[in-house]
Amino acid sequence: MLFAEALSQALAAGLEISTALQVAGDATPSRRFRSAIQQMAIICRTGYSLEISLSKSRIVVGGELLAAFRVGEERGSLAEHLASYARRCHPHPAACVARAQGRSNVVSRFAIALAELLADRKMTVQIVEEAALLAAGAGTRFTRIISIIAEDLRCGAELSQALRMHPRWFDRLFCRLIAAANERQVLRRTLLRMSGDYAKLRSP
Repeated sequence: MLFAEALSQALAAGLEISTALQVAGDATPSRRFRSAIQQMAIICRTGYSLEISLSKSRIVVGGELLAAFRVGEERGSLAEHLASYARRCHPHPAACVARAQGRSNVVSRFAIALAELLADRKMTVQIVEEAALLAAGAGTRFTRIISIIAEDLRCGAELSQALRMHPRWFDRLFCRLIAAANERQVLRRTLLRMSGDYAKLRSP
């Protein structure tokens, strides 16, 4: 379930499939599984379907996940089918992925707040600061960290680069998906996917 949800998030952020596989594999706790996913990504690059690449990597998974790969790839909606599979396995798959990365609740609240602000406004340093206030309140450790990040943004850093400087708060998966989402609406959807706010995903 963790792999399916992480892969769904990576694809929704705009990563191409082999890169998304590597990112999702890195997000899983099992070293053996990560190694098998890397092998799957290599096989996929040679032109095999995801279902066949998965079987050739000798990863043992259930038929439902294989079906999600096959149907999702055939219909061009792989991210959606993987997300549906993950929700059938657990009611809150995004929260499970976040917990596996060591992500704090305040970062998830920050992601939701930032997504809400991006609904009708373009990305600015002020929006990032406002999202932190909404998520954590004034004078907290988190807002102080965001103040440092805001200064980096004003000096020309990309958001993902600035976040990556604070790994205690922002995990590798979070930063990699932010880096991949290069348009406002894609970033907004990515933030909502990572926070598990599926209701807002249905709104424009």
